[in-house]
Amino acid sequence: MVVEVMDPAEQQQQVQQEQQQRDVWGKGMDFVLACVGYAVGLGNIWRFPYLCYKNGGGAFLVPYFVFVSCAAAPLLFLEVGLGQFMSQGNISVWNICPIFKGDDVDTVVHKRLVGITRRLQNYINWFFFQASVWARP
Repeated sequence: MVVEVMDPAEQQQQVQQEQQQRDVWGKGMDFVLACVGYAVGLGNIWRFPYLCYKNGGGAFLVPYFVFVSCAAAPLLFLEVGLGQFMSQGNISVWNICPIFKGDDVDTVVHKRLVGITRRLQNYINWFFFQASVWARP
């Protein structure tokens, strides 16, 4: 068995050549359509009008668009912009800051929002449980 030992300068040059051979998007619209297809999916397009009707029609759209404009879109643009700038994927792009290393920012925000929602649901359930236990006949 023969093991080839490379000079560190040759290894670095080989790594740089591999990094320069990355694929690029042909047009800007290809990238936008790929992002929309990744984020939305065909199932959500069919399901969204049904959920709007089920959850109150137009009244459901107001908090939906507020959330999309205040939280979802800025985080998406931040993640995509950093990924384009650093030429990395959506997980490794957060190595730019040691605080976010290993965990995606939108995952952290989602965990916080879900934690608050679950805590509120538990308080409500506990209130109704106490009310049912101590209810007078």
